[in-house]
Amino acid sequence: MLKNTLAALFFALALFSGGCASYVAKQITSAKTQLVFEQNNATPPFTITRHRYCNEQFTYCLPYLSSKPSEPFTPSMFSASVAATTGQGEHWEKSIVVDKKWQNAFTGSVILLPGHGSSKDSWRPMMQYLNFLGFETIAVDLMGQGESKAPYGFGMQDARPLSHFIEQQTAANNGPLIIVGHSIGALTALETKQVSSVIDAAVLLAPMRQFEDATVAAAKTYRPFAALLMPDSVLRTGARQALTSAGVAPRRTDVVALAKSVEIPIMLVAGAQDTISNVDNDLLWQGVDVYRVVNKQDSHMSVITVDAGFHHHFTQWLQARVISRLPVKESS
Repeated sequence: MLKNTLAALFFALALFSGGCASYVAKQITSAKTQLVFEQNNATPPFTITRHRYCNEQFTYCLPYLSSKPSEPFTPSMFSASVAATTGQGEHWEKSIVVDKKWQNAFTGSVILLPGHGSSKDSWRPMMQYLNFLGFETIAVDLMGQGESKAPYGFGMQDARPLSHFIEQQTAANNGPLIIVGHSIGALTALETKQVSSVIDAAVLLAPMRQFEDATVAAAKTYRPFAALLMPDSVLRTGARQALTSAGVAPRRTDVVALAKSVEIPIMLVAGAQDTISNVDNDLLWQGVDVYRVVNKQDSHMSVITVDAGFHHHFTQWLQARVISRLPVKESS
């Protein structure tokens, strides 16, 4: 009798765990980051426009935002203030003032890729800052996120269509082409570099750990009560199920391995308490040629907005590791 009872109990637990894993997988693929900018003021203002890129080579159109630097007659300083909150309980406020000497100090293009469950609109404050520095900016929706009608691809199925889009949209631009990715978008950025020859550098904001580890960390950060009810093994199984359903191999979500495989300057930025990212792990990043910034005050989401610290590190990295490494163009 006892043997039969134990067998029934283990069977019930197995069914429960399997069901929970399926629930986790469904939650992962349907997650939406409810980001609200309660305040987003910038001076001077820049115009951001909405577009869709459709090409007969690809089944789905790519929604994106774009903005260009202004050409004022007299230089002016840039000031911005942002207050933001998310549906996951994160709230932050940032402000920045940038001296007029940085106005149009650079040329080039910046492509911005959002994190898991987020959209192109999360980049609006960053786009205005980059416009002041002189960059043209493009922020896209990854497959299955934001306004994209494509199947969800965990940012891993985007590389080839995104590479084609980038090469078409930036063909006439001068200066470096920098790709910026947040969280899972950091993986997309490096995957895209592997199939594109036009990307000169990458900025990875809170790049996530391997997907199973990131799922466990995200659950404990944003869904602590639910995480208490589920063993880590169930969360990991659900993460694997979600990846499998999208046709993504787990090994492809290793951002450190990808960073080692691309030969471009990389800047990493993350919060010291952000367990979803692993930027603060010194041993993990040994031997990888990256410029690493770990901020005490930043959360997993707040790194997508700028402050004086970001400006200092970003411009230093640009001048020392990006601009200096660009090949000198022959004059015609």
